[in-house]
Amino acid sequence: MKTDAVNYLKDKAEQKKLSDTACFSRDRASKAHLQEQCNALHAYRNEYREKLRLALIEGSPLQLVQEYQVFIGSLDRAIEHANLSMERQERDIEQSMLNMKDSIREHASLNALCTRREERQIEEKNKRELKEMDMIVTSLYQRKQRSEL
Repeated sequence: MKTDAVNYLKDKAEQKKLSDTACFSRDRASKAHLQEQCNALHAYRNEYREKLRLALIEGSPLQLVQEYQVFIGSLDRAIEHANLSMERQERDIEQSMLNMKDSIREHASLNALCTRREERQIEEKNKRELKEMDMIVTSLYQRKQRSEL
């Protein structure tokens, strides 16, 4: 494989790794934000359940009790929706993590390929230099032999 092609693939793998890592980070941040929203919804639900309980104990008008019940029902639906969103977000995070791991492995493989190629180039250069040195030494030895004759 040509050097330019390997470098191109390595650069693309680096870009994909960075992109997948950013996507994973965004998905985790989104999950944290969803979790905060879920926690807030649960807190509101608990607050209004307590208000409903007190309204029942105090004998508040039926309309107020019904309004609390309707509002608590809407909070229950919002909590259910938020839980579904959390489940989707979990799946997205798992997929992002898999993508990130794959791109990290791909990048590492291409780095290893580049490293082996560079080592092979250095080895070949050293062999050429050694061959040249052998030729010089042999030539000098042959000249010395001829001059002694």
